[in-house]
Amino acid sequence: MKSRAVMVLSLLLISAGSQIATAESPKVPERNSITKATAEMCAKLDEPNVRGKMDGLLYKLLVACGREHELGTVRQEPSIEPTVTEGGATPDVLVNDPSAEDAGSSRVQNETSIAHNPTTGTICSGYNDSFHGIVEGTGFTGISRSTDDGATFDDRGPLGTNSSGDPSLIWRRSDGKFYIAALETSGLGIWRSDDDCLSFTYVGNTHVSGGDDKEILVADNFPGSSFFGRMYVGWTDFNAGARIYANYSDDGGATWSSAVVISGDDADYQGAWPVVAPNGDVFIGWVRWDPFPDGPIDIEIVRSTDGGDTFTPVTNPLTGEINPRDLTATGNCGRPALDGNIRYLPSPQLAVGPDGALHVVYSYDPDGLDVDDEIDVFYRKSNDSGATWEAEVRLSDDATNNDQYFPTVSVGASNVVVATFYDRRLDPGNLMIDYYKRFSFDGGTTWQPSERVSDVSTPVFLDSGLATCYHGDYDQQIQTDSQVLVQWADDRNVQGGNNNSDTFFEPTPISNDFLVLPSPASQTVCAPDDGLYTLDVPQFMSFTEMVTLTNGTLPAGLSAAFSANPVTPPGTSNLTLSGTAGVGAGSYAIDITGTSSPSAIVHDTTVTLEIFDQTPPAVVLTAPVDDATDIDINPTVSWEAAVQAQSYLVEVATDEPFTNIVFSATATGTSQEVDSGLDPVTEYFWRVRGDNICGEGTTSAVFSFTTRPIPPVLLVDDDDNGPDVRASFAAALDALGVAFEVWDTANTDNEPSLAQLSPFNTILWFTGDEFGGTAGPGASSETTLGEWLDQGSNCLFMSSQDYFFDRGLTPFMQTYLGLAAADSDVAQTDLTGAGSAFTGLGPYTLSYPPLDNFSDELDPDGTAEVAFVGNNGNAAINKATSTYRTVFFGFPLPAIGAAADREQVLSTILRYCSALFEDGFESGDTSAWGATLGN
Repeated sequence: MKSRAVMVLSLLLISAGSQIATAESPKVPERNSITKATAEMCAKLDEPNVRGKMDGLLYKLLVACGREHELGTVRQEPSIEPTVTEGGATPDVLVNDPSAEDAGSSRVQNETSIAHNPTTGTICSGYNDSFHGIVEGTGFTGISRSTDDGATFDDRGPLGTNSSGDPSLIWRRSDGKFYIAALETSGLGIWRSDDDCLSFTYVGNTHVSGGDDKEILVADNFPGSSFFGRMYVGWTDFNAGARIYANYSDDGGATWSSAVVISGDDADYQGAWPVVAPNGDVFIGWVRWDPFPDGPIDIEIVRSTDGGDTFTPVTNPLTGEINPRDLTATGNCGRPALDGNIRYLPSPQLAVGPDGALHVVYSYDPDGLDVDDEIDVFYRKSNDSGATWEAEVRLSDDATNNDQYFPTVSVGASNVVVATFYDRRLDPGNLMIDYYKRFSFDGGTTWQPSERVSDVSTPVFLDSGLATCYHGDYDQQIQTDSQVLVQWADDRNVQGGNNNSDTFFEPTPISNDFLVLPSPASQTVCAPDDGLYTLDVPQFMSFTEMVTLTNGTLPAGLSAAFSANPVTPPGTSNLTLSGTAGVGAGSYAIDITGTSSPSAIVHDTTVTLEIFDQTPPAVVLTAPVDDATDIDINPTVSWEAAVQAQSYLVEVATDEPFTNIVFSATATGTSQEVDSGLDPVTEYFWRVRGDNICGEGTTSAVFSFTTRPIPPVLLVDDDDNGPDVRASFAAALDALGVAFEVWDTANTDNEPSLAQLSPFNTILWFTGDEFGGTAGPGASSETTLGEWLDQGSNCLFMSSQDYFFDRGLTPFMQTYLGLAAADSDVAQTDLTGAGSAFTGLGPYTLSYPPLDNFSDELDPDGTAEVAFVGNNGNAAINKATSTYRTVFFGFPLPAIGAAADREQVLSTILRYCSALFEDGFESGDTSAWGATLGN
């Protein structure tokens, strides 16, 4: 069931799906005000599959629905003293100030985020803060600031009364300012600091939905990127099928693009984590259960190469592993949980290195449910933007079966990869918690042993004023040029007779001595050219011993030379790999080792040399076969891989000499979609050439194909596949003998261009059950549809009960659909035809399952007329001009239950459209329409 309520959002803390008896009544949040939720929204609390995946959204609903008695239903044990042992190399620094919280009923600070201003050196920290939210009523997000490299922090108080937790903090290079995203009263909010983290000003909403949950913010801080300065947000919207969405802003959060759905709709998703690559590519990863909560989990990632307008899936780094959980704790919490009754979300974190490599950390149960080790943390790396992944690394390097969980990852400018995680290896009882880190000095290829960060082992504290089993859901760590800034939460401090979660920080040098860092890490050459690298040997902790550089085993024929050797940090040496003519084509990994004297400290790195020694031979084309016919106007062409080809030039022309090339693209794989839109019933010629660093290869033979006829009808599938209602339209069109093409928006604003619309006379656009931001055409598509209608002799049918709800009354609706006003969600159940076109149809009874009934009342202006009257007002309108015709249903056509009735209505619509053109609608002659497509 969908819900549309916009409510005051509280801290994103998930409560249990089950009710657990407790000897004490949980504390009622001391909120200054709260907006009551609708009954429909509150009903989501009784859907275990939905409730169990919520993060902070659940706390908000429990309060807004008057169900505070369901908070904190797992009994909290008395305070436990932390175990003080030798911890990290430097003392743990308290980030928040607990001294003012003694009188409070709730004092939790956790779910930490951190950012660094490299210009001023300021460290800005954000975290969930229940004292501000529950006791003071001033918002659920706290801010702290350090100007002495993290030696001390100044607690700056709450972010704002409308903040509701789940902070995500960034520093934006393009304007030098800190930004923080958090849950907000009406959806997702963003705040900006104009004074280097001293204070924050509310900017506005990044998205508005009563179901928004668990957002993460990231900025493109790469001046060489085409999207430098763009900020991106990824989140889950439980009002739109609990799917993952993303959008972006180019103006510091003042305006945001339309939300784009980036996950599927066939499973359960949560925990979006976006990251930007140096070239401007955007990656977003999340966890998928199949199904929630018991089914196996996947880590899914998508990639955008156009600044967040569209996303495509990459290869999963994890597929089909066991959802980590302790069965006893899971039973207590009513959702997957770990020992100590800590609810657990196994979402990933992503990072991209300076070399463009994609890094991901995640967790799962490695040895079978309820067998020994319940949860470990893992890492994988991709050097080709997620197309393939290197072997998985188990970051949990302990010799116990104890828990390691909630991993983080960062990659700095020196390509050092750092992972951190919570760890119970020191407690035989698998309860007391520490914080650990691991380093990789070679970009994730090899890893150093894990090191303890925290100075004490702390117990688990569950605040009875918060959601059941809540103990935080994520943290974040980042790197500067010289340090790793690590932040976490633990329960070492005791206040009011209870342990209380506070935020702690520790800076760690990237190295204690030196590193060997290559630039570039990978080099491509054409034999006999040399491979040239710069080896930087930076200095840490005033280390001054000489470092001798040596290379590992070289392929036969290759030699290595260092311009300076040894090197005293900080220093550099140029590495030349020569003799490539005698080596042979291929990719070669060369180990480089730096050894200090006299301490014999060793740091390794690896450089890659890819050698080409010829241009590629002629490419072999595979599809479409030569002289193929009836080919789509947006075909995908394919070919066999050519020896030593780095890329392929694909060309399509209207003539065999290729004097009129209509499409050209460079591909790295062995296929390419011709997405410019070809003309129907036209012969085209295509060829492919492989290229590499040595030059242009031999062009393939020329193949030809002929495109198929285009039918007059384009069916725009704009539903969310929950349910998929395309079959209702397809079956009716098939029964009427009407051929059609299909454009599937995939529940986004990826909608056809004017060139792609122009071949069609009639567009049937439907949205099914979709709502939450993308139902119906977006602003740019409305402009395109207006231009298409103005071309003349074109007709648009819109079947959408949520176009008005998502977009409001737009100029397009007024000008082209003739809509004067609308009333959302009036729930039409009966229907009778009206006006000049539809009188005599019906009455029909509308049957919605499996759709929800969110049908609208539509009122026409003076240029349009009522098409159907419902039991709750006008249900549809139509408009006819000398240039175009339109029909707008405020209910889904598939709700007309009988197939014969749907065919009757659709046939009437097509006859209404056919008055504009001669194409066989009236005569029944469909021979010119081509084959039926899209079934």
